[in-house]
Amino acid sequence: MTADRDPVPPGYELHFRKSPVTDPWEPLFVRRDDSALSLA
Repeated sequence: MTADRDPVPPGYELHFRKSPVTDPWEPLFVRRDDSALSLA
């Protein structure tokens, strides 16, 4: 699976931080607001 094939959820952007822990879940997307980060 690649990020260019998966649609980005509304309000999210591709997560910039890579980790061996999160590699199996790629692609990850992040949405930021005043008090939190949400991953999708």
